Amino acid sequence: MTIAQHPRRIARIAAIAAVAVVALSGCAPESSEHGASHSPSASASASSSASPEPSSPAVDESTAVGVTCDQIITAQNLYDFNPNYSRIDAPASVSATAKEAIDRKGIACYYVNQTSGEVITVTVATPGPTKLAALRSELTATATAAPALGDAWFADGQATVLAGSTYWITVSSDAFYEGVDAQQLVTYVTSHLG
Repeated sequence: MTIAQHPRRIARIAAIAAVAVVALSGCAPESSEHGASHSPSASASASSSASPEPSSPAVDESTAVGVTCDQIITAQNLYDFNPNYSRIDAPASVSATAKEAIDRKGIACYYVNQTSGEVITVTVATPGPTKLAALRSELTATATAAPALGDAWFADGQATVLAGSTYWITVSSDAFYEGVDAQQLVTYVTSHLG
């Protein structure tokens, strides 16, 4: 099916984008370093007038992921990947991706290299079809396809996989320079999700 066959879907995506712009404009600082103030209400009225139908808040289609960190990467999987890694609690600094996965009823798992201190973050969430479609569009525009990982992309140390029509998986580390660096871990995760 082509995009032209789904005008309601396009209108719905435009409405969601407008709501996101309005919501994010509220996150802007009250004033710049030169003392000029921003006017979130001006953004809100401009965004809402551009929408062809009344905006409603985005519905969270997320469902509980139903797995644990020990299930997506077992102790044996981690040892096979690199015996120098161990699972840890969340580090002091958690990525925006990990926070979003948790907010979407998913999990974020952390593994540290005992020698180098490098941390690998693995997230799994089931955000629903609307978010998965938005992720696919964003990744297609901003990241490099990583077909060796499945329906996947790679950018800035993070492999992102959209598994089936359900799962949003990320595997990230400063030690990853291309998608294949995360391939073994992605394989473990997807195999345990079924």
